[in-house]
Amino acid sequence: MAKRSYSCIVYGDPVGTAYLASTRQIRKNGKLVQVPQLVKTRDARLWMATARPIAKVATGGGGLLKGPLRLDVTAYLRRPKRLIYKRKPMPSVVAPVKPDRTNILKLAEDSMKGIWWKDDNVVVAGEPLKFYAAGEGYGDPRPRVEIQAWEIEEGNE
Repeated sequence: MAKRSYSCIVYGDPVGTAYLASTRQIRKNGKLVQVPQLVKTRDARLWMATARPIAKVATGGGGLLKGPLRLDVTAYLRRPKRLIYKRKPMPSVVAPVKPDRTNILKLAEDSMKGIWWKDDNVVVAGEPLKFYAAGEGYGDPRPRVEIQAWEIEEGNE
C-alpha cells in the first residue's frame, strides 16, 4: 500500500504555541478557590483558525493519515529591515529569533489534529526549521509556514 502524504502553506506571520497564565475560580469544599490554568494566546488561536481550513482542503477528502507519521514544518518569518538590501542578494537565511521553532511545530501539530491525524501522538519524526523569508527575486518573500506530513514505515524515518 502506498504511503500517503499531505502538505499545505499557511501564509501570514508564523506564531508559536504560547500560553498565557490565567486563573479561574472553582468551588472546593464550599469555598471559591483560584486555580491557575494555561490558555493559548489570541495570536495562536487566530493562526489555528487560518490553518485548519487550508489543511482540510489539502486532504482532498483523503481522510486521516494512519500509523507513525513524519511532520516537517518550515517557518519563513518576515525579514527584518536590517536584513533588507538594495543591491545585495537576499536568499532565505536562518532566523535565530522568537518564536521558538518547537513552539511553531507544536502549534502546527495542534492545528492538524482531527484533520490530518486523529491525535498528534502519531507524529514520531520530523524537523522544524526557521528562516527569514527570501527577498524580492529570490523566492517567495511572504512570511508563511510550510507543513508537510507523510506516513512512514515503522522502524524508518
